[in-house]
Amino acid sequence: MFRDDGKPRYWIGWYDRWHILLPCMLAAVLFWLLFTTQHRPPTQRSRSGTTISTATPPPTLRSQAPTLIRSPYIGQIMWPSQMSDAEGTSEPRALVRLFLGQRKLGETYAESNGHWRFLLANFPPGTYRARAEAWTGLQAIPSQEVEFTVAREPKNPSPGKSKSKPTLPKKPVNR
Repeated sequence: MFRDDGKPRYWIGWYDRWHILLPCMLAAVLFWLLFTTQHRPPTQRSRSGTTISTATPPPTLRSQAPTLIRSPYIGQIMWPSQMSDAEGTSEPRALVRLFLGQRKLGETYAESNGHWRFLLANFPPGTYRARAEAWTGLQAIPSQEVEFTVAREPKNPSPGKSKSKPTLPKKPVNR
């Protein structure tokens, strides 16, 4: 283990250096073989001379269910006091985001059958464009824009429930 002068035998002498150098070179070659080479499947040649790759093809996106807005429908007229829900269908369990113009109103997850619903309330009178996007994790599936109108409440009070005071007829003045 030690030489006569007290130094370890691995530090001096050609024979002792090979004991350290050979395992280090073996470790370097193994590292290079295991971690730097890419595992490529062998290619085959067809009879016509073209190369046939045996590599697996890249994954393709499966067809997704379209995102549809069922309510409100195109051209629907709603009253502010009787607003209905926005609802539709999309890819099951997708994250659905509802937009009014460019502003996001909210997001929810579609049910296992693909049905989703948002509550619409407190819209001032006007014309609006709504659209939905279903996010499946791989891609966004947008719906067509739906334009609907929120009309002003009718001002026709029902008979017998007038809020104004009745006016009395004027009496003629005798002089």
